[in-house]
Amino acid sequence: MNALHEELLLPEQDGTLAVVGLGHIGSHFLDAIARQSRLKRLILVDRDSYEAANVGNQRVDAKEALRGRPKVETQADHARRIRPDLEVIAHFQDVADLPLGNLRATLVVSGLDSLEARLQLNTAVFRLGVPWLDAGVQPSTGLVRVTGYRPGKGAACFACGLEDEDYEQRLSSVHPCAQEGGRGHTGGTPGFGALAGAMLAATAEGILNGTDGIDVIFGRESLWNCHHFVHLLSSFRQNPACRFDHRTWAIRPMPTLGNGARLQDLFEALHRAGGSAKDTTFDLGGRRLAARAQCPRCGHVREGWHLTGRLPMAGRACPACGRGRLAVAGFDALPLCPNALPKEVLEQPLVSLGIGNGDVLEASHDRTVAHWEVRLPATIPSQYPAPRTSLDGLKGALEANQAPGRDEVRMEIPNPNQP
Repeated sequence: MNALHEELLLPEQDGTLAVVGLGHIGSHFLDAIARQSRLKRLILVDRDSYEAANVGNQRVDAKEALRGRPKVETQADHARRIRPDLEVIAHFQDVADLPLGNLRATLVVSGLDSLEARLQLNTAVFRLGVPWLDAGVQPSTGLVRVTGYRPGKGAACFACGLEDEDYEQRLSSVHPCAQEGGRGHTGGTPGFGALAGAMLAATAEGILNGTDGIDVIFGRESLWNCHHFVHLLSSFRQNPACRFDHRTWAIRPMPTLGNGARLQDLFEALHRAGGSAKDTTFDLGGRRLAARAQCPRCGHVREGWHLTGRLPMAGRACPACGRGRLAVAGFDALPLCPNALPKEVLEQPLVSLGIGNGDVLEASHDRTVAHWEVRLPATIPSQYPAPRTSLDGLKGALEANQAPGRDEVRMEIPNPNQP
């Protein structure tokens, strides 16, 4: 595969920061980092919308929680109020569904609530070659940590610290934060989230400013015990038995496609650029093209071709019963291969299939592999779910977070439908 484009897409060095997870830790982190003058561009990623329970331990006020907006939109507005000159890009998506190129930054930081999400982000940052700071808390034992990863030869990754039982038990089990009828929250107090966010912000500021010695965080974990006032700094190495391959991809940009580009146009552009032959096979994170999605609760079927895992967040709830989440129906999903797809699929617009700006295609031909990033002039408009909170739910959440002996909660909440 003789590529005509030799330009490679490398991590940004212009003060771009990607924040994945805007909950217990991320919301407090953003409030601090948005004030950093060397920060020029902010990329926000979160799949959740605000609900009443979030007021108790996240940086969001009651009025915003009642509106039920996506966290990325609410926090993007907050960052713009702090820094009107700051470029802010919000992605209302699961990190697993976000086009890979949209995470290209000077630094990625995260405050996630599951092992699976961290594994997905681990893969993304290593493929892009972007440094990553991850923060976490364990309120029951008083622990707050920041861990640094920097892709490179011999570098350890998040998966290096996992054992077989982590994959077999923790990945297959329901996350303890999840509650019947909703995702719930970590149960951590706002103090732990704010401390983790502050530690993360101080470290990220040092990296953006080029502070001498700050790189010591990469390959290490900074741990603070709030119960015993002890700080520990530990190091870790690449695990020879790690299940991850630790590879960073050499990604080339595709020529920019026009508005309304079809799947056929994508394949033809790759062929002209030297990125494919007639029998080239493509992969996009293991996704396949499905003709329909079905609700496992009521059986409602949504017709229409789309990439698996790429239905818009607001479009995944079943429109019939409102309780189930649409999933690929049957075993008729097709691989992303020109020769295996019917003409009706090749004629579909990329955006309707769920292929977006920044997606990275792996092209394989004759034992040669290349990686190409999709370039589109526009992205799909965001769609947001209706508010899911109530005044009673908000008051109950606040009461649950009151310390014993405090007076009962008394408050007035403005009507969220009024300016």
